[in-house]
Amino acid sequence: MIHQYDIAIPSGPRTSLSMGERRLLLATLRDALSTLLGARYGSRHAKHQREDLDWLTSDDESDPFTYARICGALGIDAEWLRNRVLAARAATSDDRPLLVVAPVETVWS
Repeated sequence: MIHQYDIAIPSGPRTSLSMGERRLLLATLRDALSTLLGARYGSRHAKHQREDLDWLTSDDESDPFTYARICGALGIDAEWLRNRVLAARAATSDDRPLLVVAPVETVWS
């Protein structure tokens, strides 16, 4: 069964990122979350999930595209989002859709 997830990412304080940079960081984060919360079929998908889970659970900040740096640049509470994603993964065994929601102050286009 494939589940549909709606994830609203809360906005934080404005940074000096351009709109293109924000979109790139959001796309990177969204891709990882989609992989982690999506259907779990096939060995290739399982490999991507393991990689994205390692990325999500790491506190490494040595690269601009680490989970902690992306969340920091976007003003997202990394620990809060990490806990919500891990809880959502644990809940998927119930065969019911899960809604992960946070207050959204800014609409991202």
